[in-house]
Amino acid sequence: MAEDKNILPVGTILNNGCYKIQKKLGKGGFGITYLAEEIGIEELIDDDGKTEVRPLKSHELVVIKELFFEEFCNRDTQETRVITITNTEKNKEWEKLVEKQKQEGRYLRALNHKHIVKNKKIFLENGTAYIVMEYLEGIDLEEIMKKSEKLSLDKALKYTRQILSALHHVHQHNILHLDVKPSNIFIRKDTDDAILIDFGASLAYEPDGKVKNTTSKLVSGVSYYAATEQNDIDNLKAFDATLDTFSLAGTFYHMITGVLPPKPSLRVSGRAELIMPNIIDSDLSDYFDALISKGLSTKYHDRFSSSDEFLIALDNQSVYERKVKSAQTYYAQKQYDEALKEIKIAAAFLGETKTTKLLKEQCIAENKADSNEQKYDELFKLALQFEANRDFENALTNYQKANQANPGKAECMAKIDTCKRIIEQRSKQQQLADLWIKVRNEESVGRYEKAIELLNKILDIDANNAEAFKLKNQLESKIAEKKEYEKCKKTGADLEKSKKWDEALTLYLNFQSQYPQSDYNADIAIAIDRCKKTRIIPTSDNRISDTLTNARDVISNFPTDEVKLKAVLWQIDALLVEFPTSSELLSYKGYIEDKINSLKPIDKQPEPVINASKQDNERSGSKVWIGIG
Repeated sequence: MAEDKNILPVGTILNNGCYKIQKKLGKGGFGITYLAEEIGIEELIDDDGKTEVRPLKSHELVVIKELFFEEFCNRDTQETRVITITNTEKNKEWEKLVEKQKQEGRYLRALNHKHIVKNKKIFLENGTAYIVMEYLEGIDLEEIMKKSEKLSLDKALKYTRQILSALHHVHQHNILHLDVKPSNIFIRKDTDDAILIDFGASLAYEPDGKVKNTTSKLVSGVSYYAATEQNDIDNLKAFDATLDTFSLAGTFYHMITGVLPPKPSLRVSGRAELIMPNIIDSDLSDYFDALISKGLSTKYHDRFSSSDEFLIALDNQSVYERKVKSAQTYYAQKQYDEALKEIKIAAAFLGETKTTKLLKEQCIAENKADSNEQKYDELFKLALQFEANRDFENALTNYQKANQANPGKAECMAKIDTCKRIIEQRSKQQQLADLWIKVRNEESVGRYEKAIELLNKILDIDANNAEAFKLKNQLESKIAEKKEYEKCKKTGADLEKSKKWDEALTLYLNFQSQYPQSDYNADIAIAIDRCKKTRIIPTSDNRISDTLTNARDVISNFPTDEVKLKAVLWQIDALLVEFPTSSELLSYKGYIEDKINSLKPIDKQPEPVINASKQDNERSGSKVWIGIG
């Protein structure tokens, strides 16, 4: 891989001898991160603010974040290493970015919290800004989730509580982070604690809530985790903690489900819906459905207004579960009034959940049953509601209770049989649903072979699944097409390197003919054009004879191969530019055009007559300068 000249080389000394670059850690659109040694420290030497660097005997590892916007920044590759702006129109934006980097460093210096990365220094050098931070050994949350898809609930709750604690500290300093997401949550290797990093998008506010300064439009924007209104800088002029709580709610959703939350803009426009955690994973309490609904509300006044409110909601989950369990116990003991009291307390935390709603209705139904017939009607209706909500286990329980209250009713017996059958199928359906989610995930990131493995598992369960068959065939075609493209690309490059332009041209035309709808045809078209432009045309006087010899070979051996016929036709057309009155070329041109138009077997027509001298040239083995056939 070619060396990136914009990366500071190992051994580079920064800040007048304070830091020595060890290696690059990462590079993004807005900056480059390095691992460095702290080899010296600045010390004040007089009252005028003069400093000198004192070498350190014990070198400490640090992380240095260098502002570098790759869209219009360029580094002097000579000894200066100074960054210049290639687009002068972006100078003002660059100045804002440099100020933003300095601002981020100042914010970090003001923050002192065990779950926030510590800032050691800010300095300007090489025409840009640098932030020096503590070095943490570990991995960011995004990388962890790429490996394990989702986290255990206990771990997700732990990390979320720690980041809420960090946000509480940040918000107390009138700062909004504005970029809370898995890649900005670092997990320490030694303590398994979550650390909030990267304040590059953050903003500071006055005590009255007004923003201190505006951010560059180059760093504004949204992601899967950011509220829609964050895309408009005008919405950031007043302090609003819900922007950070929204992002953390989206991160928590991703941690417990393994699924990215839909883009907020799509939810606002009605083009996407937020799938509740309990639907994705039935082992998750529907309390988290209510928590996520509130945290990721598209209306800011319905969200958690502060990190403290979010944290209280997390802590109340255990209380909710106890109250629901207590209500279910009371219900089983037919103490319906007591059960309703517990349900009311449980519903007070985040509103009524699916569990509390159905349990409440069940209690009311049982409480009102004054007779067997009335009890039957109430239970049957309740079972229908469970069935409508696809809760077939509770539906079956209530159908059976209805049957006990008034045995032998045909409608109830039929429902019992239906629920039993559906429950038996449910395990199979759930397994298929889980596999389909994984298939779509693998397909979306281009891992077609893995997706096909999962599709084969689906077909093992449901051998007649037409959708799985169809998708498997499509993915196999994509894999085959990609392999053919790579093969064509490599072979073509070798032919072009050997200046075998006609053979390369035929190869590319064959690929276009075989895959007319291929996404790779744009690249193939460029290669075809390159071959046509750089092809070496023979300069001997026998060019017409050579071309016609090749034409007869193709007509004789490949009368229905459209690609080869078109290649010969292109050669004739090229010669007709120089010899527009050649009757032999015109005769063959018309003959081949008729062959291409018909592309059907026809009786062999007489070949155009050429003079004896040219036939002698053919018999003497004239060069055929296109490698078709």
